Amino acid sequence: MTSPRIGVVIVAYNASPQAAVLAQSLAGQGVDPHDVVIVNNGEQPDRQATAEKLWSEGTWLHLPNPGYGGAVNAAVATLPEGVDVVAMLADDVTLSPGLLPALAAELDDPQVALVGPALFDSRDGSLWSHGGTMADRGNNPHHLRPERDYPGPPLWLDAAVAVMRRTDFRALGGFDEAWFHYYQDVDFGLRVIRDLHKRIVVRTDLSATKVPNEDLTPYIDTSGRLRLQRKHQQWTAVLLLLADTFVRTVVGCLKSPGQAKEKLRERATAVRDGLFR
Repeated sequence: MTSPRIGVVIVAYNASPQAAVLAQSLAGQGVDPHDVVIVNNGEQPDRQATAEKLWSEGTWLHLPNPGYGGAVNAAVATLPEGVDVVAMLADDVTLSPGLLPALAAELDDPQVALVGPALFDSRDGSLWSHGGTMADRGNNPHHLRPERDYPGPPLWLDAAVAVMRRTDFRALGGFDEAWFHYYQDVDFGLRVIRDLHKRIVVRTDLSATKVPNEDLTPYIDTSGRLRLQRKHQQWTAVLLLLADTFVRTVVGCLKSPGQAKEKLRERATAVRDGLFR
């Protein structure tokens, strides 16, 4: 069987200092450098100049920041038409040798649409994701970890490393650009299962490393989860999250009366945007 032609899309928001490490690990994946598209959606020219030297043979897209999903959608549309499989990468991941071809091989099964590896924290080597699931009555997304979760199929993958047929990506319509940052990968995975009626696979014997994102603000968290639950008609979860948001807002205002107006405004804006945008 002929190996699929793998194209790589990288979202390089202000080009992480780890981008050089990704460039080195990408060299061991058997990917043609001309089948790499990098999206510059940041505002730090010095970092971007450094990154462009790392991927000088790739195609660069310079976009006003459309968010992660919008950047990936634009990059996939720019890949050469001969590309069969798309590997979506954050610019601060490190790939183990031969990772992308091994993940792409899982797509030989026509019922598999999305594949990723185990993700480890590059700071201390700890495991932080075997894919994701929806937890508890609130249907809150969380990363699967063997020490706390029962074995089960993942319902979504972190967007740091994900491999998919280009035809399936197109059939799904790419990422929903209503999300700017966070939760667009959760929605993507849920739609793979719901709309394509296919499975998501995590190769737990394969790995990539990355520092987990830690910039989830109350606004992004609340608006993102409400939008996700509304879209997927998880109405009980919507009510639980609204109640939780109300309680947290009241408690926060009581603890810090001087910041009460700011907290109320932030939470109210998050609820409005999550429910109506």
